[in-house]
Amino acid sequence: MADEVWLSEKDAIETLKQSDWGMLRIPHITETVNRFDTAGLAALLGHSTTRTIAGMSDAEKGRRKYLMFLGRTLRSFAESNPEATRQVDDKQEYERGALLKFLDLALEDELEDEFGRVPSYRVKD
Repeated sequence: MADEVWLSEKDAIETLKQSDWGMLRIPHITETVNRFDTAGLAALLGHSTTRTIAGMSDAEKGRRKYLMFLGRTLRSFAESNPEATRQVDDKQEYERGALLKFLDLALEDELEDEFGRVPSYRVKD
């Protein structure tokens, strides 16, 4: 049997991001872009310009919520699979193979919910 590969929290989050499951959750964010190069030209033509005084843009909020969701997913993995986590020098590590299987099962459930069961019929004896 192959040796287990253990991931740091940072690498585990990156694994979540790069998986098909994670890629399907990246928020679709659009921002309106001013076609004019300068605020002066936009004002002259009657187009308003805005700037953020405080708070986050919708794009920043979307990215932040996505990262929070990934963190909570990793926590759920650890709670559901304590044998696939370990403490090393006060830092949590995650077993890569188990994490990938967790993501595969999550994606399988999602696809089945959306499209139905994958057919598996034997056609030749």
